[in-house]
This record gives sequence, C-alpha cells and structure tokens, in this order.
Amino acid sequence: MPNIDQLLEDIVHSAEKDERFHVETAQLNPLINEINLIKNEPVQNFVRAMLLEINPIFWSVEAEDDSDGVDKHPIDEYDEGGMVKHTQRVVRAVDVLSEAYGLEEDERDLVIAAAILHDITKVVVDPQTGYHHYDPMHAYTVGQFMERVKMKNAMYGDESQSSVMYLSEDITSQIMRLIRVHQGLNSIIPETIPVITVEMVMHLAEVVATNLEKILVGG
Repeated sequence: MPNIDQLLEDIVHSAEKDERFHVETAQLNPLINEINLIKNEPVQNFVRAMLLEINPIFWSVEAEDDSDGVDKHPIDEYDEGGMVKHTQRVVRAVDVLSEAYGLEEDERDLVIAAAILHDITKVVVDPQTGYHHYDPMHAYTVGQFMERVKMKNAMYGDESQSSVMYLSEDITSQIMRLIRVHQGLNSIIPETIPVITVEMVMHLAEVVATNLEKILVGG
C-alpha cells in the first residue's frame, strides 16, 4: 500500500518544481526562443541556470558603449535591450552557419549555448556608483562567473540537483572555449583565435551580427 504522506509530499514537490520552472521561464523570456533551439536537455538547462544568475542589467542594457562616437554594432543595439538583441542575432547567425558548415547536432548545441552566454559578463556595474562599463576581457570572465555559480549551487545541493554542476567538465570547457574565440582576431589575447570549424562558426556569427547593418545597407 502506497505511503499517503510520501505521495502527497511528492505531489507538492512536483507542483513547486513546475511553478519554479514557469517563473524562471518568464524571467528568461527575452531569450527563450534561442534557448529552445538547444536540443540537448542538460546543455539547455546549463544555459538556463547561468542566465538566472547574471546581473539583471544584462536584460536592459545597450550592447556597447557609444561614447567614442564609433558605431561597432547596428544602431538599434545602442538602445535599451540592445545586448539581448545582439545575443539574439548571434544565435540566429550560429543557427544558419551551423547548417551551412554541416555541424553535427551536438556541435550546434554547444555553439548556440556559447552564443547565448558569450556576453553575459560584458557589463560590469560599480556597486558604489551604480554606473556600468564594458569589460574588454569579458570573453574570459564568463568562465570565472561559471565557477562562482558552481560554488553557489554546491552550497544548496549535489550534482544531481544542479544544472551547472551536472554538466561534464569536458562539455563546459568546450562551451567556454567557444565563448573565448568569439572575437577572433579582434581579441587582445592570441589564444582566442578560432582554429576548428565550430570555433570559426562562433566567430563568424559574431562578425555577421555585429556588422549586420553594414552587410545589409553597405558602408
């Protein structure tokens, strides 16, 4: 005979988990279509977990500082929400390029994950002044951010309860490498030059998204 108390506890736990998932999905809504392009569930959950921990300013901030008067991005990415718009465009470019280069589904999933996460630490907020700036080393600080999220997750559960901790080190290392190469020759660190096809797809997607206006209208 089933344990009624345990059954009720399981039902409540399942309902709470579903409710939490829906709340999180609403929070991630600006990039939910991009997240859902990832077919591998552990990789998708990893991306969700990372995005849930980022500074909320990411969702509203412009893609780049335009104080120098040089437009490095399409003009609409200098408006509110420009960072998200840029991320969406990089992911769409990755999706198209992945097919053009014949990437396997698992490779495509990793590049899409990297595209979604590649700028999540680009904006740094000064806790004293509230002003923000753009970190030129952000391609490297995503890895540091991931380690902090892992440490936080470790305080509240084991690997089976943490999307970030559960994903293998090999997979997370590949995603972090793809993030580091997204700037290609524009990076200030030579190690981040793309070498293999998946890395080239990541870099080209960044180039296409950043130069979208020039590609479409010339200039």
